[in-house]
Amino acid sequence: APRPMPRTDSVLATLLDMRLPLTFTLEDCRLIGRIIREEVAAVAEAA
Repeated sequence: APRPMPRTDSVLATLLDMRLPLTFTLEDCRLIGRIIREEVAAVAEAA
């Protein structure tokens, strides 16, 4: 029988599925990372 997983919804609510094209360069990925980091910091400051 399947085991209960009571934290599943709360864990899934914190995930981000971001699919990047294989044509992105490492610099493209670094830029995306910087943008995400800045936006997360801005949201954290506003909270």
